[in-house]
Amino acid sequence: MRHIVLTRASFENDDMFKKYYEVMKNVYIPSILSQTCKNFELYILVNEQHKNFLEDEFIKHGIKITTIVGNGHTYNRYARKNPIEIQTRRDCDDWMAPTYIESIRSKCEEYSKTFDTFLVQGQPTKLDYHTGNEYKMGIYPETRTSMFLTLYQKSGNLSIMDQSHTKFPTLVPTVFSLEGNPVKWVIHGNNTLIVTGK
Repeated sequence: MRHIVLTRASFENDDMFKKYYEVMKNVYIPSILSQTCKNFELYILVNEQHKNFLEDEFIKHGIKITTIVGNGHTYNRYARKNPIEIQTRRDCDDWMAPTYIESIRSKCEEYSKTFDTFLVQGQPTKLDYHTGNEYKMGIYPETRTSMFLTLYQKSGNLSIMDQSHTKFPTLVPTVFSLEGNPVKWVIHGNNTLIVTGK
C-alpha cells in the first residue's frame, strides 16, 4: 500500500519559518528518523523561497523528501491524479512515537479487509517545547478527529487535505483511534495564536 505522510511547512513569513524550523529540526526530524517502519513517502508543503533550504536540510539527515510548492489545494490536485491508499497529515512541529507509522499501517491492513474507506486518528498529549512538561488532552471523538489524521481508501481520489481535520468525518464517517498516545502536540509559543487552525 502506498503511504504518503504529508507535512505542512508553508510559511510566507521568513521569520516565522525560521522559528518553526528550529522546532522541526529538534522534534519532527528526529521523529521521522526514529520510525521503525520506513515504508512511506514524505511530502512537504512549502513556499518557493524555502524549498531548496528544506530539501538540503533533509538530505543532510539522510531523509528523502518530495516538496510541493503551494498549499493544501496544490496537494489536492496531486492526490486527485495519483492513487494513494494511505495519506497521513502532520504538522512540521509535532512529535510522533517511533512506532507511529507502523501502527497506522497495521490498522490499515486490519480494517481494509472490512472497509473500503476509513480514518485513523492518533490521540495526542500536549508537550511544552521549552519546559518538557507534558499534559493530558481531551479525547477526540469519532465525529471530531484530531490533527494527527490518516485517510485510507481502497480506491478513489480523496485527499487528506479535502477538509479540516475536525470536520473530516463529514466526508469519511468511519473512524478508528490508535492505542495509547503515540503523538504529541508541541506548544512552543509561535503556534499559540493558531491553536484553532490546527
